[in-house]
Amino acid sequence: MSSKLDRSINMLVKQYSSLFTLPTLRTILLYMFTLVMFSSIISCLTLKFSISSLPVGIGAAILFFSIIVLIDFLVSKTFMKDDVVFNFRRCSALSLSSNLVWAFFIFIGCMLTFSFNSEIMWIKLVLLGFCASLILRLVVFFTVSMKNYFTSSTSAFLQPSICLLLIFLLTWQITDKPVDMNIFKLLSAIIPIAFLAAFLFVLAVDIVGKKSPLKLSSFSLFKAFMANWTENVNGPLEEIFEFLGENREVQVNLLAFKGKSGYKAVLAVPCFHPGPFRNVGSSPIPYLIQKAISEELGCVVAVPHGLFGHELDLTSQRQNRKVLNAILNSLSFEFSTSKASPMIRVNEENASATCQIFKECALFTLTLAPKTTEDFPKEVEDHISSLASKHGLSNFIVINAHNSIDGLEQSEEEFQLLRLAASKSLEKALKSKFKPLKVGAAKLNPKEYGVSEGMGPGGIAALALDVGGKIYAYVVFDGNNMISGLREKILEGLRDLGIAEGEVMTSDTHVVNAVVLGGRGYHPVGEVMEHGKVVETVKSVVSEALKDMEPVSVGWRNVKVENVRVIGEKQIEIMGEIAYKAAKRAKKAAATIFPAIGIILVGLLLII
Repeated sequence: MSSKLDRSINMLVKQYSSLFTLPTLRTILLYMFTLVMFSSIISCLTLKFSISSLPVGIGAAILFFSIIVLIDFLVSKTFMKDDVVFNFRRCSALSLSSNLVWAFFIFIGCMLTFSFNSEIMWIKLVLLGFCASLILRLVVFFTVSMKNYFTSSTSAFLQPSICLLLIFLLTWQITDKPVDMNIFKLLSAIIPIAFLAAFLFVLAVDIVGKKSPLKLSSFSLFKAFMANWTENVNGPLEEIFEFLGENREVQVNLLAFKGKSGYKAVLAVPCFHPGPFRNVGSSPIPYLIQKAISEELGCVVAVPHGLFGHELDLTSQRQNRKVLNAILNSLSFEFSTSKASPMIRVNEENASATCQIFKECALFTLTLAPKTTEDFPKEVEDHISSLASKHGLSNFIVINAHNSIDGLEQSEEEFQLLRLAASKSLEKALKSKFKPLKVGAAKLNPKEYGVSEGMGPGGIAALALDVGGKIYAYVVFDGNNMISGLREKILEGLRDLGIAEGEVMTSDTHVVNAVVLGGRGYHPVGEVMEHGKVVETVKSVVSEALKDMEPVSVGWRNVKVENVRVIGEKQIEIMGEIAYKAAKRAKKAAATIFPAIGIILVGLLLII
């Protein structure tokens, strides 16, 4: 089920994320100037083929370019002043695209005029280009801007209408002939047709979402996503998630180590999911938890991934704060033991589980590495819960190591193997001898790696545990999974430090998601990092933890938070379907509506 939800989330990102990849403003303006210069000069030469037309064309190009830039600037500062997406750069980019379409028709008109020596053909192709350009602008403003239809229509219509008026004046000046009144009749027909085409397209696509079980406008979801993608504004998308979400109880499991000088380290495992992407919902929750506890207790905090998937994504920052407040109000522990069992690993084919017991609290890590280790179903935790109760343990913490991705999907057979490995590791840990415990901890944020490389702000945290002379290590990357094979390289490198057993994990943070274009939309840890450097960095962090060793006592706490709003499994799947179906409908609508409108316009051109 989790893989299905992942596909739904990825579908949302895939459909929307690559739509606004723009060059710099300087590059846009340079392209615009070149396009306008070419169109103006060739048009002036078409209307009057003489040397004198060349300077007129250059002067006209400068005038048109200045008008276009000025209008884009005014639109961005007035009509679109408070719009999330349409700043001056994006208004200019839209103008470049729409004027490129218009220039294509102008060029065709020039070729036909040269061939048939008929100025009226040039004028009619200019009008056809005007209509195509206006439709493009209307569709983009209607579907991306948060403004109402009137404001969006005005923003779309203002620039091409003024440019068309200047074209008429320029034509009159060059040819010394007033524009044929039939052209204005044609213009009075094509403008409503342009608006009709844009409205029909928007209606055809928007109805996909409105007919879904969520009754959600396709473009409300699209606009919210674009606000987040272009400007990192998460409010509109979180409002949708809050509206569609459902209330659930969530939990955070805490395992604390305290020495003579105070808190040494805390292992915090959220029993909900960091998602869905970027800065939306609980995507940054691993780092937020780490930061909150670290600032409160003054110790190293590691936040690995629990077992739950996207069905338990929190809907908003408001819900994040609710969870964080509950954690901060629960940071009191009963430190009841200073002993621990060894870290016991059991492998069942490619399924691997470790178990380490601290009196009545069992800590498990689960992985399928080097095969794909993504979100696991809740049934795995239910099985471990029954095991813990059966053996008289009052508490247990299960970590999904989330530390390998190779493109293959997980199977039910592998989940069964994980349950078997967990059972055997628990039994062996219970039979082992408990010995005095020492703990050291360290954390590092590598300067060379950031979210674009797959490293979240939580960096790398390491806990080193000495149990009767044998040393074990837990290493947690603030990332979304790890490229297959890197975990094994890290564990091999840690053996040089005398580490008897360990596990390398990721937090499954989603602040790295929907950050890079193409592929998954993010880089797992190690995909664009030099593996040798990563191994040495981890060894450095663990070495610092080893230097920090001291005897500790252990305490644990389960923080339960009621009425937390989560997106929900069904809602995510439907939103993914809306994105996919709306994209398909958009292609069909464009292939149907715009050619039909084109035929109507050409017919009008021939008649009038």
